[in-house]
Amino acid sequence: MELSKGYFYAEESLGSALLIRAEDAEAIKGVEDLKGRDIVAQGGSLQEMLMAENVLDYHEFRRLPSMQEVYDAVANGEADAAMADASSAQFYVENNPEAGLMLLPDARFTLEAQFDGDRVAGKKGEFQLMYFVNGVIDELMESGQYRYWYNQYEERAARLGM
Repeated sequence: MELSKGYFYAEESLGSALLIRAEDAEAIKGVEDLKGRDIVAQGGSLQEMLMAENVLDYHEFRRLPSMQEVYDAVANGEADAAMADASSAQFYVENNPEAGLMLLPDARFTLEAQFDGDRVAGKKGEFQLMYFVNGVIDELMESGQYRYWYNQYEERAARLGM
């Protein structure tokens, strides 16, 4: 896929991590314990790439359309593990304790610097689209609109206790 320039960079990136059901913590401690198990990641995501590069021995690797479907697949026992952005997944785990999920503390993965930050993804070879998207990102950053939207999000999250 083609990626836009980055527009948001977390102050401290936690990378990506393996997400499992907490009840499986004794049986799944790392990548080597996924042999013969079903794994998932969001299709088209950087986490899909990390899963494909780092987990080589498994039963089935499914790509799902959304992170919510990834979380649900693990929580419902339809998959044994998922690769997820650690910051987002930790937020999900903390705010959805009924899902019974956890991140493996010793199964963290980092991206190359060229993939750091939040980006817009497009179909491989769609250079004209990425030039346009990068222009929009530049315009939003230079005008201060992105910072305004981000501050609104932060204020709302604080009000909701997120």
